[in-house]
Amino acid sequence: MLLPIPASLIRLSGLIALLLLTLPAYSRPPLTTPPAPLPPLASPPLVSSPPSFILPVLAGTPVPLPREPITPDNVDQIQQLAMWGRGIAKHATFSPDGQTLAIGTTAGVWLHDAKTLELRRFILTDGEVMAMAFLADGQLMVQIGGWTIQR
Repeated sequence: MLLPIPASLIRLSGLIALLLLTLPAYSRPPLTTPPAPLPPLASPPLVSSPPSFILPVLAGTPVPLPREPITPDNVDQIQQLAMWGRGIAKHATFSPDGQTLAIGTTAGVWLHDAKTLELRRFILTDGEVMAMAFLADGQLMVQIGGWTIQR
């Protein structure tokens, strides 16, 4: 006689399977030799205003070169233009309604559609995501990492 499998066990096994499928995308890329230097790009000059967002880029993606060398006099003007990869996955959780999968990495929090895994939003953090949770209504997520708590 077969006993029914509890729904919580079915959900847990589904979560484990989903994490096993998605975590490789967030893991550290294998070490390889650096790509050959790219030829200079004919691009418009850099503007001094900060970027409105930071995008992950692929290895080999051209990034604008600085106009002048970094010195003690201008070090406070350095701005992050891009980052390579998505960081190393450290924590994952679903929203209470099951519609969103949040993956906390060493780079930030990646919010995905739980059904399609399409990226909805990236939240840059100032350090590794050590823990995160959604409030019961799903409208707010709290993450803890580094020295701050972000909402």
